[in-house]
Amino acid sequence: MPADDGAQPAVVVAGAGLAGLATALLLARGDVPCQVLEADGLMGQPSGATGAHAGGPYTSQPYVYSGLFRRQLLERLPDVYAELLDEGAQVLDIDGSVAAPSPYGDLAGRDGQAVQGDRLSLACPGGVVTAVLARALASEPLAQVRHGVQVQGLRMEGDRITGVRLPRETLKASTVVDALGRGSPLAPDFTAMVDEVDGGVVHSTRFYRTDRVDEPAAATERLSTVSGETFSARVLAQGPGTFAVTFRYLARDRALAGLAAPEGFSRALSLLPEICDRLAAAAPAGAVITGLDPALLLRCVDEQAPIGYLPVGDALCTVDVESGVGAALALEDAICIARALTAPVDTASDVSLGARMNQRLRSAYERSARRSVVRTRLWEAAVTAAEPAVRSGPNAGSPSRAAMVRALLL
Repeated sequence: MPADDGAQPAVVVAGAGLAGLATALLLARGDVPCQVLEADGLMGQPSGATGAHAGGPYTSQPYVYSGLFRRQLLERLPDVYAELLDEGAQVLDIDGSVAAPSPYGDLAGRDGQAVQGDRLSLACPGGVVTAVLARALASEPLAQVRHGVQVQGLRMEGDRITGVRLPRETLKASTVVDALGRGSPLAPDFTAMVDEVDGGVVHSTRFYRTDRVDEPAAATERLSTVSGETFSARVLAQGPGTFAVTFRYLARDRALAGLAAPEGFSRALSLLPEICDRLAAAAPAGAVITGLDPALLLRCVDEQAPIGYLPVGDALCTVDVESGVGAALALEDAICIARALTAPVDTASDVSLGARMNQRLRSAYERSARRSVVRTRLWEAAVTAAEPAVRSGPNAGSPSRAAMVRALLL
């Protein structure tokens, strides 16, 4: 972190999504003053550029956060974790078995086995997570938050940052944390695109409510998932008495487009007894939300980036939304940056922070990209194949594509 005559450097966090809020909270609690700039006027309601899933309101998208994310919260922000549980977040058993193999290879852990310490995930709407982080940050005197402020660029002198350009002023700063997401106006100038994969997958989601809202939530819920020939479906708790069901399928598979309509959605569910049983006493709440999953991308910090530019979260890497890993990567970015900015100068590693982040993100991205590519190829092959006389393999017990199409055409 660049210093200015021994004075405390000015740290600006651009963006108040999960990555930005977590970074600012960790910095403030590490005695580092910081200022958060958010284009939207409401804290905890970040703009689409900060990580919203396409196709539906940010605050209502169902999301399962990985076991790594849950563990990071427990270790670094236990008060935030406790409040999320109070807000109705559910702890999920992601596979129901300590040694459940992954159909996509070495993705769940070594040799396809689930990682014991991170088996339990966290289900919670994204807007709830950002709102809880925002409330925690509001109580930190070292963190100042400005709403309705849009970052346009950086001011530099040589290879160092001296300020952040806003529409009507330039804010003095020597360190800028770029948490503006995949649409960051800063990232194209200071990062290089390494890879991008578009799986061509869409999601259709519908929420359901039950009358059992007064019953205490189970300490550990089981995530119900069905993997079909050309689709996947899952149901997950979103709080007491509320569930979300999501189908994911190829955008080019027009035969499954009927999943975007309420009638088709309900008929498809009737073919999945393991999910219907979970929703037996539930009623639909709202329309079906359908949208395209964002492409996976990986950026690295450019060698010519100015000293003090630190991108986090989706500004550097986006992975498969179904994996729930993206939030864990963003939180780990925030932890790494907070450690670097709060550590004494003489304890700095010989390896730069940017290099460490690039290496870690590349590994996570490649695992996610491999999973996305394999899934897409399997679904594409099933779309073009004739209906087999005998079905075998991990999807043998799920409805065939032909059965799904017949149900949607009724």
